[in-house]
Amino acid sequence: MKQDDTLMHLSLIMETYNNLPKLYHRALHHYYICINEAADDVITILNKLLSKDEIRTCRVPLLIDFDKVTKLDYWLNCNIFKDLPEADSTALREKLTLMTNLLRELQMKRKQVDSKHAEQFFRRMMTRVKKNEHRLDYEIWRADPKHLTLDQLWAKEVQLTFDVLINGVLDFDSDPINKELEEVRLDLVKQALESNTVIPETFKAPAAKIRRYSYWAEELFMINYPLIFNELYQNCFEKLTPQQRWMLFDYDLQLNMLHEDIVTVKPELAKYLHGANNVSSLEDTIFFAPYIGIKKMLQQEWFKALRSDEKYNAEWADGFAEGLMRSEYGMQIAEEWKEKHIQIRGYIIGCLKNAGVINPKLSNDAIAREADMMGKWRSFGRYIGKESQQQPYSEWIFNHVNDYC
Repeated sequence: MKQDDTLMHLSLIMETYNNLPKLYHRALHHYYICINEAADDVITILNKLLSKDEIRTCRVPLLIDFDKVTKLDYWLNCNIFKDLPEADSTALREKLTLMTNLLRELQMKRKQVDSKHAEQFFRRMMTRVKKNEHRLDYEIWRADPKHLTLDQLWAKEVQLTFDVLINGVLDFDSDPINKELEEVRLDLVKQALESNTVIPETFKAPAAKIRRYSYWAEELFMINYPLIFNELYQNCFEKLTPQQRWMLFDYDLQLNMLHEDIVTVKPELAKYLHGANNVSSLEDTIFFAPYIGIKKMLQQEWFKALRSDEKYNAEWADGFAEGLMRSEYGMQIAEEWKEKHIQIRGYIIGCLKNAGVINPKLSNDAIAREADMMGKWRSFGRYIGKESQQQPYSEWIFNHVNDYC
């Protein structure tokens, strides 16, 4: 049996056992030996994987449905535990509990993807996408001068995104919560689609999911690549079909061509594509307002009183704020700043607390009261807390916060 199949066969054996009549004791013993030895093999494979510093491939050498096999009840609900002698049943329970815990460790390790490695992987894959009929369709469409208006190009972005989403490319992602569903604007989607297009009733869920990884920069539909690459890297070979993978690569290529055309029509939008790393000064750019806001926040007296070390001074605040806005997350922060600057301030404070810049012994509510960013300090405390660690730039802050001391 190939190593890749080990866990799959263990699962199949135990599911098969549940459909059998009560077995003769010798047959029961053989099933026990088979399950026991297969579990040993899986544990050996998992220990080998977990001994590595990091998982450097998205093709983990086990055919794993993490949603299923990391639940202990999935394994312990097998009827064999009722049929085995008590000692054997207990020993097998302990082994499968160990195996499940190792699977959960592996699941967590796969989520700790190096963003640059994930991006490099997908960029290599994208170079293999040749000029296919869909790209040629777009080139034929763009050749018509009446299509090269902002309204037409905006509609094409929506149509292109709609087409890729209805093919299930984000089915692997967690189901949206009700708030995410409520924020979907199907009325705007409908405006952009051809009049004979039928929007499936199920479309609202993938539309809510893509909002997690995207934002609008005026007429440009922008993808948060570091965030979505990390998610796709974990799931692309496990949960996407080959056709869906190529659809994603092709979508990226066509979206880039659309962006080029939009910038041709409205050149001032080029600043959104090129990012803060391509400007000598942040002044007069979209990045300047959040840069100033973050910098000044970290130079206030409340921060001086709560910081863990005097090295986090005014000069550090200036360097850190500029570094963050010039990072790959600067565009997302800049786009969200106008409507969510209070939340973003709380997120950044929470990330700084997690990184040890702010005294970690202080409660989030205590920090919120001292910072006094808004009247409802308990709400601000929630931004500082768990919500801050859910932001895509939390890891960047943790890793780079001391680069500016």
